[in-house]
Amino acid sequence: GGGGSTVHHDFLKQKPAPENPRPPSGLVLGTLTQVCERVELGAFVLTEDMVNSFHRFEEAMPRLPSQLSCAGLTFYANRRDGYYYARPGFAATEAELETAPERIFSAHQVGDLRVRFMCVPETNATVVAVQCHKNDCETFVPYRPVARGLCAAEAEARQRVIEEGDRMIKVGRNETACCASGGLAGCCCCACNTIACICASEVVTEEICYVSDRLEPIERPFHRAVLRSPWRVWPFRIFGLCLLFLGVRMLMGPFSAHISGLPFLAAYGASAVVVAATVITLAFALLVAAAAATALPTASERRTPAWRRP
Repeated sequence: GGGGSTVHHDFLKQKPAPENPRPPSGLVLGTLTQVCERVELGAFVLTEDMVNSFHRFEEAMPRLPSQLSCAGLTFYANRRDGYYYARPGFAATEAELETAPERIFSAHQVGDLRVRFMCVPETNATVVAVQCHKNDCETFVPYRPVARGLCAAEAEARQRVIEEGDRMIKVGRNETACCASGGLAGCCCCACNTIACICASEVVTEEICYVSDRLEPIERPFHRAVLRSPWRVWPFRIFGLCLLFLGVRMLMGPFSAHISGLPFLAAYGASAVVVAATVITLAFALLVAAAAATALPTASERRTPAWRRP
């Protein structure tokens, strides 16, 4: 015959959850972090982003009294675990302050509350950034490399660095490519934008704004700088030299007879035009490299001094 089974469902009945008392009005459960409105490092005021770099928290109980009042409750300090405990309706008299809070510390009940305070105390710090005057106080902005001309004054160059650091970094990214439309200029701009997009996709250090909650060597932030990969840079340089050589060679084509007859190129015979184009290309490349040594952003980054203050 057939078999049968009996299932008892008594154990599936869920017991009603205990009704926990609601927290007092104005008291929010969870973790809350309050940042000081003004944090100073020497004569400078740190920005909010810089203040967030200080996270060496420690217990604040040694700096607080043994009793705290909040939302109509009295919290008592337990020096053993670093928490403040409170129980609704519990109030210890002056004579019971030494023994009565122990009942809260050891025998917990539903509805008890506890809280712990942590703080970041005054400490030494290291900041590597650009000093500037902003919002009626001395503060810092991130350092971002900017191009510097050969004849640019020091004050003008410094102002450009400050203005660049005060801008949103996404705005600077959008302005790295040129803009033109239509005609020959549009074709040239398209090539420039293509190269700029390829180079911009590389991982490089776009700014330096180093903040540490301890004294560190000035060189430490620059060790983290990510330089451009030579495997990406040098192919573009060689490609540019080849285009320059071809352009110079095409310009010299109609004058090949006159160039071959020059005294210092006559020994090369038919290859005189190629030799002349090579010399002009290398000379132009050396001239560009000499100008870039003082005008490129990477060079200005190496010359910019760091700053540290205890």
